Amino acid sequence: DPVVGKIIVKPGVRVGYLQQTAVSGSTLTVREELESCMPGLIEAQKKKEQAENAVALLGDISEEQLTALADAEIAFQAANGYSSSAQASNVARGLGFTENDMSRKCSE
Repeated sequence: DPVVGKIIVKPGVRVGYLQQTAVSGSTLTVREELESCMPGLIEAQKKKEQAENAVALLGDISEEQLTALADAEIAFQAANGYSSSAQASNVARGLGFTENDMSRKCSE
């Protein structure tokens, strides 16, 4: 049950939430585990990679596929895909992790 009370936040302050769950058995790295908590990032990244592969590897340059690629890029940017690694590093530093820890498996 949540604790009853109130929080007063100064205007202009951003508040974030990172769900804390046990990850000791996870096969992911610390960075991957943190990025997995970013809403929409993984799905946007998969769609972007699929669209890129369809164009680059399969040579599908149809208008439909190029539109899918553009849409996937927009969704990836909206999910902060290009800054997700830096965001994960910032969160990790705030939790006491070093940059070297980021590539370690959570199970270590």
